[in-house]
Amino acid sequence: MILIRHAAVAIDSKVPAERWGLSTIGKEQAAAVGARIAEYKPSIVIASEAPKASETGAIIAERLGVRFEARPGLHEHDRSNEPFSSEGEWHAKMRQLFAEPDALVYGEETATAARARFAAAVATCPADAAIVAHGTVITLFVAQHNPIEPFAFWEGFVPAAWVLLAPGFRCDPTSEACIQLG
Repeated sequence: MILIRHAAVAIDSKVPAERWGLSTIGKEQAAAVGARIAEYKPSIVIASEAPKASETGAIIAERLGVRFEARPGLHEHDRSNEPFSSEGEWHAKMRQLFAEPDALVYGEETATAARARFAAAVATCPADAAIVAHGTVITLFVAQHNPIEPFAFWEGFVPAAWVLLAPGFRCDPTSEACIQLG
């Protein structure tokens, strides 16, 4: 299974983040990710219904010549109640979210609840799918199955694809089986 973070977005502080689409650079990044993961031969690209993820997924699917589908449950940690903030403030809130996963410290759901929702949606996907989602929920999922420090992983998570091996969704970030694309 391949987990892919959506590509770069066109940030608009007047629009909720869950409605942002891709920037021009993001569209180029998505095509590049599609080319890089072709060797893994995903049978389908499945994405979050959020525009930034579904746009990324559609571009990748077109590049790979496979079917594309948007599905519920793959969306980002719900922080729709939070105002747009500076990068420093946002990172401080995210650090707390990862440090206190069972507490409602940021947004509308705990990190634990977001991870469980995302994991349930992933469980409905074929094992050979490429799944396009969001940095926080991917980080929570990968951290559940691998010995990583979640905040550091999240903070360094540029547009990337992680190939997770069955069983157990294991990933060795230093191996060919788990690639990070920038």
